[in-house]
Order: sequence, then C-alpha cells, then structure tokens
Amino acid sequence: PVDAGTAAWLAALLPSVEKWFLWFMESQKGSEPGSFRWHGRDPNDGKLNAMTLSSGLDDYPRASAVSDKERHVDLHSWVAFGAAVMARISEHAGAPKSKVEEYRSMHEELVTSLDRMHWDQDRKRYCDFGFHSNEGKYAPHVVVKCGTPDGSNSVEHALSVDHYQQMQRGATKKPPCPKDFPKFLFPLGDGQGGLLMKEKFVPKAKEERDQFVDHTGYVSLFPLLLRLLPPESPRLADVLELL
Repeated sequence: PVDAGTAAWLAALLPSVEKWFLWFMESQKGSEPGSFRWHGRDPNDGKLNAMTLSSGLDDYPRASAVSDKERHVDLHSWVAFGAAVMARISEHAGAPKSKVEEYRSMHEELVTSLDRMHWDQDRKRYCDFGFHSNEGKYAPHVVVKCGTPDGSNSVEHALSVDHYQQMQRGATKKPPCPKDFPKFLFPLGDGQGGLLMKEKFVPKAKEERDQFVDHTGYVSLFPLLLRLLPPESPRLADVLELL
C-alpha cells in the first residue's frame, strides 16, 4: 500500500510511463514474436564486433553478423522486469484490475519465454542468439571506400586481401562493397605509401549460422540480477556457478 499522495502522483505519471514502455517494446522487438533485439547495430561501424550502443553495453560481444534474427538476453530481461514494474505502478495508481493483470501476465509470459529464447542447454547458461560463428580467426583486410550510386554518402568497408587482389587483376565479379553502398570508390592509404589495413573476424567455413552466441559475460547474469529466476528454477544453480 502507498499513501494517497504517492498514489495520486503515480496515477498522474502512469499514462506517460505506459506510453514510453509500450513504445520501447515496439521499437526493440525482434523478428520472432515475443523476442527482442537492440536495434541500431551498424555492420559498417569499423569495429571488430558491431557495437550495440542502445544497450549501454556498447562493445559487449554480440553475434558476429548483424541480422534481424538477433535476440538479446539482457533486453529480454529488461522488458520482463519492466512489465513487473508496470504492474506494480498500475496497482498503486488505482488502475483497473484488468490493466494490472495484463502486465502481470506479460511479465510471467516473458519470464517463461526467457528459457525458450535464450537458455543454451549445451552450455548451461543464458545467451544471446543470432547469425553467428563461434569459431574463426582475425585476419588483415584492406580498407576501401564505398558509396551510394548517387554519390551522396559513403562508408569505409573492409575487403579481404584475396578479394582485393582478385579485383585488381579483374579475376572476380564478386561485388567489393555492401549492397547499401554498392559503388566502389578507392582503397584508403596508410599515410606511408601503403594500403590502410584492419583486422576483421573471419568465421570458419560453414560455422556462421543461426545459433547461440558462445560468450559468458554480464548478459548471462541478467535473469539473476533482475530477480527473474524463482528459487525453484532448474536454471538457478547453473547460473550461480558462473559467479
């Protein structure tokens, strides 16, 4: 129970908070119903692993390839936690019981689907999911400039040494640039008479596929940190082992 003043304050706050929460869920939803992914990863940001700025864990290792199929366990956990918060706010604000139950049900469904979406049974931990390779190597690439057909915008793009050399010999028809910036402009120099190079992750042949991201870190603990796991959860012991 809360005092009358707090209840009135929460009632005034509820419409705006609810609008923000529903917008957040809609803007960060994944391709699979009930899943969520941090939007905004840019495969052309020049990083070894495209950053996830919207998550607040900017350079945390995510799937090796940016795709709509990604599912991020920290975000799923935040939304599940947020639904429970919305249920409590609605209850204390004196909202209709149907609204309170709606958010409680949403919370319970998201906690249940957390296991289906993110529990890696082989590794016994919660993981991100996406088009990813858990095996590969970092190799030097030539940095080239690619642009839009009308020349209004351009990006730096890493090209494998072999692909670049084949292109120079006219021995390949494989496009050197990403589809959004298909016009090859020029290679960048290193300021010392050579080509500008950068390391890039090269997945092992046939290893890059839709799968769990094999990385143990902060996001593996989010279901525990946000108290989404009940004491009787069969996952709890395995998660505690990670600490």
